Amino acid sequence: MVTEKKSKYLNRLRNLIVNSPVMVLLIWELFVRLNFIHKGYFPPPSAIITRLFYLVFQSSEFLYTLWCSVKRLALGTLIAFPSGILLGFAIGLNQKFEKILSPLLAITYPIPKLAILPFLMIIFGIGDTSKIAIIAIGVFYYVVFNVIHGVRELAATYFDIAFIYRVPLIKKLFYVIFKGVLPDILNGCKIGLGYGLIMVIASEFIAAKNGIGFFMWNAWDQFRIIDMYASLVVLSVIGSAIFLGFDYLRDRLPWKKINHDNEAI
Repeated sequence: MVTEKKSKYLNRLRNLIVNSPVMVLLIWELFVRLNFIHKGYFPPPSAIITRLFYLVFQSSEFLYTLWCSVKRLALGTLIAFPSGILLGFAIGLNQKFEKILSPLLAITYPIPKLAILPFLMIIFGIGDTSKIAIIAIGVFYYVVFNVIHGVRELAATYFDIAFIYRVPLIKKLFYVIFKGVLPDILNGCKIGLGYGLIMVIASEFIAAKNGIGFFMWNAWDQFRIIDMYASLVVLSVIGSAIFLGFDYLRDRLPWKKINHDNEAI
C-alpha cells in the first residue's frame, strides 16, 4: 500500500516536471551553465528569480512602478465593465438598440485600439487619462460582445415561464436574465482584463514616466536584459491570477452546476 502511494506520488512528480514549464526552465538553466546559449541575452532562470525577489521585496521604486500600472488597469476596467454590461443587455434585449448600435460596434471593433491612442493623447494629453481611456476602450468591446452573446443564448423557456407566472420585471431581470448571463459576463471580464493588461504595457511604452511598460522600455534602452525578463514574469503572474480568479468565480456558480447536470441527463 505504501509502495503504491509512493509510486503514484513519483508519477505525479515526474509528470509535473516533464509536462510543465519546469522542464523548459531546467533545460534553459543547463544550457546557460554549459555556455550553449549567451547569458547576456538569455540570463539563467535562477538569476532572473533572484533579481525578481530583489525588485519585489527590496525595491520600493519597482513596487511603485507596478502600482501605477495596476491602478491604470483598475480604473480602465471600472469604466469598461459597467458600460459594457449595460450596453450588452440593452442590445441583447431591445431590437431598436440593436439596430442602432450593432452597426456602430461592427465598424469600430476592427480598428486596432492602439491606433486610437494618438487621438486620445491629443484630447486628454499624455498623462494617465489617455492611458486609462485606451484601456477602457479595449476592455469594453470584449465585455459587451460576451454579454450580447449570453443574452441571445438564453433559452426561450426561461422567458416563457417568467411570462406565465407573471414574474415582475425587476425579478425577471435579476433572477432570469442576469443570473443566466453571469457566466458570459465573467468570461468577458476575464478576457477583457487580459487585453487591458496588453493595453497598459503598450500605452506605457509610448508615453509614460512610470509603470511596468516604462520600466521594461527603460531596461531595454539601458540593456538591462534581466530586468526585462523579471518584468515578463510579473506580467505572467498577474495575467494568470486574473484568469484563475475569474475561472474560480465562474465554476462556483451554483446554477451553472445545475444546468450542467440537466444537460448530462
